[in-house]
Amino acid sequence: MNEENKLEDSSLFEEESDFIKKFGQYANKPLSSEEFHKLMRDMRDFYEQKLITSLKGKKKISISYLQRTFGYGFSLSKRIFDSLVGELISSDGTVLQDKVDAYLGNTDVKHIKIIFLDVDGVLNCHSTKDRVGEYTGIDDKKVSLLKEIVDKTLAKIVLVSSWKNFWFKEKELKTKQDEFANRLDEKLAKQGLVIVDKTEDTIPARRGEGILHYIEEQARNNIIVDKYVILDDETWDYTFEHIAHHLVQSSYYQNGLEDKHIRKAIEKLC
Repeated sequence: MNEENKLEDSSLFEEESDFIKKFGQYANKPLSSEEFHKLMRDMRDFYEQKLITSLKGKKKISISYLQRTFGYGFSLSKRIFDSLVGELISSDGTVLQDKVDAYLGNTDVKHIKIIFLDVDGVLNCHSTKDRVGEYTGIDDKKVSLLKEIVDKTLAKIVLVSSWKNFWFKEKELKTKQDEFANRLDEKLAKQGLVIVDKTEDTIPARRGEGILHYIEEQARNNIIVDKYVILDDETWDYTFEHIAHHLVQSSYYQNGLEDKHIRKAIEKLC
């Protein structure tokens, strides 16, 4: 990335508060040739770091991603994309997270596997006897099947179900949980299982978007989700978000979670 390209869109610089803090002092200052070239190098390094940091947690990028995110024109975005191939991304744009981590100096990166868990139609079904008020509760046999996946893959459980609305991971908020969240914690705890977190959705129908945002957020905290599976009885936006291949779909009306689903989930996580 040459110095001319770095200055191609000066309006971007004006919009970046962190850029202004770092380089604003030079705005009206006469510079010698040596000072000017040093400033150009510093600006180049600043934007290279910003660009590479943006790759953290991304599964894949494209030329249009660079255009949208940084406001670069097509030709510059293509040159940047081509320069990243083999270094930090593959030719199809797949981000090489290990190389990104190495570049950014993240040596304490943690790698995990996740089960993104729905409840209704997974941990219960039409024949479940347990009740939470007048609603279907949790089937212990289904929880036992979930435990099989955890025991064989060491995957963490993250809640995507609507049961998450009043479920909290923070101990100090547990007293604020509703009876559904309490029953879920209770049933899983009896078999040595624990939910570590939940996703956040912009709207209920966008569970897939919530999953992707969760994975990206973990990456920003140096936690890389190597593999994951979605246990759900609905397809939501999973196809739209291109993550349907991670879905193991059960059915509320066909016994919920079954042995065949466990085999598929373990295959996806191993």
